[in-house]
Amino acid sequence: MRLKTVAVVSLFRLNKNREEPIMKLSPARLSLMVIAISGFIAACGGEPKTPSAATAMLGNDQTGVVGQQLASPLVVRVTDQDEVPMPAVTVSLTVTQGGGTVSPASGSTDENGQVSANWTLGTTAGESQQVRATVPDVSGLTAVFNATAVPDEAFVISMVAGDDQFAFTGTKLETPIVVKVRDRYANNVTGQVVAFTLPSGRGTVDSAVAFTDINGEALTGWTVGSVVGTDTAHAAVAGIMGSPVIFTATVHNLQITSVSPGTLLLGGTATLVGSGFSPAAADNTVTVGDLTAQVNSATENLLEISIPDACRPSGAVSVQVTVAGIPSKPVQAQLTPVSFLHLAVGEQMVLRDPAEFCLQFEAASAAESYLIGVQSVAEVASSRTPVKVSSVVGVGAAGPPALQTSAVSPRRGRIALDRATAEHIRLYARHRAAESRILQTQMDLLRSHAGAMPRSAGIGMIPPTAMVGDTVDIRVSGDDSPSCANFTEVRGEVMVVGDHGVWVADVDNPADGYTAADFQLLSDLFDDSMYDTEVEYFGQPTDLDGNGKIVMVATQEVNRQEGPAGFVAPLDFLARSECAASNEGEFVFLWVPDSTGSVGTALTKTNLMAWLPTVVAHEFVHVIQVGRRVQAGASLPSLWEMEGQATFGEEVVGHAVEGNFVGQNLSNEVAFDFDDVATSPWYLGAFIEMFYYYGMDDRGAAPVKLAGAPEDCSWLAKDVGHVCLGDLVYSPSWSLLRWLSDRFGSTFPGGEQGLQRALIDNTSAGFGNIEGVLEDGLGIQSVSMDTLLAQWAAMLYLDDRRLNDGTVVQVDPALTMSSWNLFSVFENTMVWDAMTHTLVPRQRSFAAFSDEVNVRGASSAYFIVSGNAHGATAIRARDASDQKLPPHMRFWVVRMK
Repeated sequence: MRLKTVAVVSLFRLNKNREEPIMKLSPARLSLMVIAISGFIAACGGEPKTPSAATAMLGNDQTGVVGQQLASPLVVRVTDQDEVPMPAVTVSLTVTQGGGTVSPASGSTDENGQVSANWTLGTTAGESQQVRATVPDVSGLTAVFNATAVPDEAFVISMVAGDDQFAFTGTKLETPIVVKVRDRYANNVTGQVVAFTLPSGRGTVDSAVAFTDINGEALTGWTVGSVVGTDTAHAAVAGIMGSPVIFTATVHNLQITSVSPGTLLLGGTATLVGSGFSPAAADNTVTVGDLTAQVNSATENLLEISIPDACRPSGAVSVQVTVAGIPSKPVQAQLTPVSFLHLAVGEQMVLRDPAEFCLQFEAASAAESYLIGVQSVAEVASSRTPVKVSSVVGVGAAGPPALQTSAVSPRRGRIALDRATAEHIRLYARHRAAESRILQTQMDLLRSHAGAMPRSAGIGMIPPTAMVGDTVDIRVSGDDSPSCANFTEVRGEVMVVGDHGVWVADVDNPADGYTAADFQLLSDLFDDSMYDTEVEYFGQPTDLDGNGKIVMVATQEVNRQEGPAGFVAPLDFLARSECAASNEGEFVFLWVPDSTGSVGTALTKTNLMAWLPTVVAHEFVHVIQVGRRVQAGASLPSLWEMEGQATFGEEVVGHAVEGNFVGQNLSNEVAFDFDDVATSPWYLGAFIEMFYYYGMDDRGAAPVKLAGAPEDCSWLAKDVGHVCLGDLVYSPSWSLLRWLSDRFGSTFPGGEQGLQRALIDNTSAGFGNIEGVLEDGLGIQSVSMDTLLAQWAAMLYLDDRRLNDGTVVQVDPALTMSSWNLFSVFENTMVWDAMTHTLVPRQRSFAAFSDEVNVRGASSAYFIVSGNAHGATAIRARDASDQKLPPHMRFWVVRMK
């Protein structure tokens, strides 16, 4: 306290020596005294003073010219916590926005706590300009200055639009002539006067002077003179770079005065009357919309043209003539196709010539909906055709919303497959992949023995006198590098001798296998229901080994194949002298129970006994197919025919056992045994691969939909590398054969049984086999396979189809399957509680669209085009280069509503 007192007294003494009363000191001297006192107090242990605030005192919110220094300097004041100015405080100034400069960049406050600097703005007008002043020693202590930058004076003028135009004599150019004025920094200059002149004296401008707008642009309209040639116009601002800007216009007498007929036809001819045409036809280019017409003859006043027969909708188009690079003013005309698509609801049309793949829809006010397919009829699974399906809409036509034809989310009343059945489907898919592979490889081996004699009828491995308990050596040739020299010999014991089958068990099978009672149940089913039903449908089996029976061998060697539940080895139909792997007779090999998985996948007898009847029914058909063809010396059917027909065998045996019959339009309850009456999953095989054909991917925790299905998948062969999972040679081919039987079975000699027998006994294979059988049996020559494929493909979606309002789509009976309600089977069944297994066309409206797809042999890409009202629309199918598709492609359409 004593030191503080001394300091104050000293100050009083200092003042006294100057003989000036302290109360009469000037404010400045008084402030110095206060600062001095504060310093003394601080030195003697008082509270220190620090910068507390920085304030923009002068120079904020100025407006200046870009690139120039602002009129007023920037002044910053620094004060302490008592708002007392602080001298000797360092302040930094930084440009934070706008790109200008500030000088000096830092300085110390004077005795008034202030520091000043000059600010030169950046060069971009309109951009936010900002300087930030900070006290480096005190975090967060800042002052902000803002400024507005305006353009500098006009420096350059340049052309924006309107040059090099064409106009008929004495007419106004379509585009005004436009210039832009900018300063030296390329900022737009607003309000600058621009003078427009016509140095040639020809024509007129709308405005001799114009002011630049906010974009720095000035414009005027220009009417050319009445002399053919080149007119010029100038736009000028005195004393600046680029002035004058010179515009040119070509003045011509080329025009169309009339077009006839009043409505132009695609593929038709027309006459143009006018002036300025070239007498040389080739020198005139005539466009009709986006089409280039052929000029057939020409004079200076008349052109005769031909319009391409292109896929364009009805509507207004522009017609224009160009001569020597000079275009005439377009005139409007109506363009229309020769005819429109007119289908009754439920009617299908198939286009076979790729040059004609165009669907012309007339404008309509009512709701319409069409199912459209682009299909490959190539009988080669590896065939993959890129296709672009696109639409063109008439001028002025609105794009209506698509008219939904089927729900995409699960509907009320859907029945879900349980997880056990879902796992069963996976196991079934694995079996079929392996079974068809064995059949295919052995059929190929059998074909390599073409010309070899089949096994002559006589006593074989199992004699007619075979009895229960007899043992016999049997050779098993499967999928492990199959050849006539590659087989496994097993010792089998006869377990049951039935009316039509001998049931044999491998003596080395796992201990928990089939019992004699199990074999008796299977034998009774085969004798009582299966044999007669399949013989009626597919013909009498051969009896190469003379025992009058089919030998069913249950062996662990099937389990070792890791996949098949059973198979037929076509090599068994050769003499053993020709092929060592042969058993010289009619044999079926079946898997066995193996609860511990000692020889493969763990399999319980309960599951196998439920499933095995369908396997036997399937493989017995193969025995009939191969035996009858080999015995007749005919070529073997294709794999898809054999597997589809064997799956057909599962279905008809199921009918015989369950009391169902064809033409019953059975629902999903029967298909997937939701009614709990099936003894075996007789019908599952008919539908399982359809799930995958439609794009189901069940490899993850929950299934998803694969893009590109079904069009980028093929059911004609195995291992085609398509997007779908697994091999599809079973269910899709079954659906084709079932549909054919439903459609033609009632009139075919011998009914649908006669039709199926004929497919086996005919000598050809594949599509030709079907065409030949229908022609021979019904005398139908006009029903070609491409028509059948188009009808079948449409049927897969349309059968019993219901719209969202609950109404059933009424279609031609040829587009339905009378035996099964496919809408119920697929749309009303959920797999893993997710809808991933249905046929879902691309939904499009009568508006412009373009889709690129890849279509494999015998498959279709599906589209639904619909709307509550629409303008004229043309839909075409072309390749990726907009050229016509290959000759194996077809384009079909069905009207749904």
